[in-house]
Parts: sequence; C-alpha cells; structure tokens
Amino acid sequence: MLVTTDATWTAPKWPGPCVRVFFPEHNATPADIDAFRKRDIVFEFTRSEPGIIVLQGVLDRLDHFQQFAADDVLFSKAALSSTSLAAMVDRVERDPWLIEGQYDPLDGSLSALVLGRNVTGHPLFVTFFRNLSRSSALEPEAVVDSMKIYLGPELSDQEGD
Repeated sequence: MLVTTDATWTAPKWPGPCVRVFFPEHNATPADIDAFRKRDIVFEFTRSEPGIIVLQGVLDRLDHFQQFAADDVLFSKAALSSTSLAAMVDRVERDPWLIEGQYDPLDGSLSALVLGRNVTGHPLFVTFFRNLSRSSALEPEAVVDSMKIYLGPELSDQEGD
C-alpha cells in the first residue's frame, strides 16, 4: 500500500492500493478528488499534519473499516523517482521485517517510511499507531526507533518462545 500526501504523484508503481491524502492547501476541487477516488482511497484532512499523524489517521480508519491488509507499506510526502521507488520495492521484498524511515534534513519531519509485510502483519501494528500521541510534537525518528524495538523481528521471535 502506498500512502502519499503528494497530490501530483500520478503513476506510483508500489504494489497494492494507493491512499491519497489531501490537505486544504492542495486546493483540490471536488472534481479532482472524485477523479482520484475512481482508482485510489482518498482521505481529506481539515488541516496539514505531520507524516506520523497522517499515517496514524489513515491506518486507524482503514483498520476500522476493515480495509487494511498486512502488506508492504510506503508512506511518502512527495513523489519519488522511479529509481528510488524500485530500490525501496527491492529492499522490502528482500526483507519483510524492513522498517526504514527517511527524514527531512531541514526540520526532521518524516518524509518517507517503508514497512515490510511482517511488520504490518504484527498483531500490535495498528495498536502501536493508535497508542501514539496525536501530538504534532512527536519526534518521527524516535517513533521509527520504537517501531524497530516493538514491532521488529527480535521481539516477535521472543513472543513465540
């Protein structure tokens, strides 16, 4: 599943459904949004939010409506080049436990997050996001580090013992 806040990304080549998130500053018309709804899942936020908060809201709603499938997930604020996207697809296919965050060098906000299917299939995955504070003061790098601890393979292997 691809989750993006880039309304101009027209041809994502990520496996699974595409979720588009629109903020008021996108100035999307109802016709624009309806055009995306024909092929994508669309969320309209009433204000711009940081990436972690966007992902938290999207995952919660998809799970609530039983539309979330445990599969590889890419969150990206901006469209990625086909080369970058292909490299991410390759990494996540080789490592189903992949948790890889990329951060904006200016403000440290989450610019991209790749999650493998074993991470998204973890029984606590959606709960992890639900239990995060809805504060915009969340530090994305700390959240991703926590995901590696609580949703990664080491702890999951211990749960089976």
